Amino acid sequence: MEMGSETKHVMLVCYAAQGHINPVLQFAGRLASRGISITVATAAIGRQRILKDGDKATAFEADGNIKFEFFSDGSDPLMPIKDLDDCLGRLEREGPESLAGLVEDLRVQGRKVTYMVTTPFTPWVIDLAKGLGVPCSLLWIQCCAVYGYYYRVLHRNRAEMEVPLTFPGLPHLKPEDFPTLASPSSTYNRFPLLLTQLYEKLGDVKMVLGNSFNELEPEEIWFAEGLHLMKLVGPLIPQALLGCPTAPRLRKDMWVAPSNCLSWLDSKPEGSVVYVSLGSVSVLPPKQTEEMAWGLKISRRAFIWVVKPPENSSETGLPEGFLEGVEGQGIVVPWCPQVEVLSHPSLACFLTHCGWNSTLETVAAGVPVIAFPQWTDQPTNAMFLVDVLRVGVRLKVDLVTRDEVERCIAEVTDGEKATEMKKAAARCKEMARASVAKCGSSERNMQAFVDDIMDNGPIHEPKPGNGVLC
Repeated sequence: MEMGSETKHVMLVCYAAQGHINPVLQFAGRLASRGISITVATAAIGRQRILKDGDKATAFEADGNIKFEFFSDGSDPLMPIKDLDDCLGRLEREGPESLAGLVEDLRVQGRKVTYMVTTPFTPWVIDLAKGLGVPCSLLWIQCCAVYGYYYRVLHRNRAEMEVPLTFPGLPHLKPEDFPTLASPSSTYNRFPLLLTQLYEKLGDVKMVLGNSFNELEPEEIWFAEGLHLMKLVGPLIPQALLGCPTAPRLRKDMWVAPSNCLSWLDSKPEGSVVYVSLGSVSVLPPKQTEEMAWGLKISRRAFIWVVKPPENSSETGLPEGFLEGVEGQGIVVPWCPQVEVLSHPSLACFLTHCGWNSTLETVAAGVPVIAFPQWTDQPTNAMFLVDVLRVGVRLKVDLVTRDEVERCIAEVTDGEKATEMKKAAARCKEMARASVAKCGSSERNMQAFVDDIMDNGPIHEPKPGNGVLC
């Protein structure tokens, strides 16, 4: 049978972290809606993050076109990740052989993989696909600005970098804006090596797909295309945030327990509630938790605060008397449905860690932000929200006092400056929706990728002429 007549089966491979899994699932859904058979493959530890019951990978499907498979990275899937360098090392050593075995098993089952897509933490997939004779593309799950930052930084000595750095379309980047995993002061050794390997392998990928959209990063995409053909297909977020309330969504009952957040929000006036959520990884130190708590209280604003207890503990770390003191003002929950919260008319602003997924969600929802970045790409995303999009203010990690928390809340919710932020956020919302609408930039790019899957044409060459390649 000729390649052109084969059933198209795309394998998406990702690192088993929530910030990687979420955009991959959204991307999988977009491809599956176009009739392409999809397998999402990640390390065994990701089973618990995708399948709450974990018994069968095929139990979690969307319209029958998405299936989930898990390969070994040499670690105990029931043990939490403690050391990123060690985890990435094991994944690189053990992952290729295990994933190759999985691909072969699928072939025997009649599910031959005809195209592979990798995410940044698994660059070895590019070599595996090449060895199998299967076309491969890269799904870049962070912003274009970070893509360009890593490329520039990793081609020079990090310790000798001149600061501030200058990038197309961005203000000067100060050290506080750098992605922490590849900053001059970073203690992570394997991550820069991993990214260096990734960029060296770009000649073997057909295209780079970005989780952003042209209108959001017009100059950054111009720079990125100098490295390799790049098409922005984002925002890869739940379609309900993009004006598609009837779009199919992955089964939520397998992810989380029910929440009373929405009924509580329904009881609040329009534009009155502060939403606080710092992602699935970061846990605030006790002192910062205390200052954040009292800052929310003295703001006198209604709030929802998602507080994840430290690992192996049921304690929230909240100061004594806080919950009693804010009764009637706010609620503290271990989880809430973020898409629905961000879409709720009662919301005034989002105090966020600025992970790229949450950044895109708040942009698409048109909600002003208080940016509180912790690590990895979050500082750069915070700079983008505050200094480029001008949709919020920044709460610095080393300045977390109750008075500073109160000041940030007041600045983003009251007065003329807050009005301007709200207008800017509304403009971002319209841009995001336009990008995925019929004939929108991301919709066109997604279709171009689907056409590439169907054609299995030659690998694209880098686009010259912007001074990046030498």
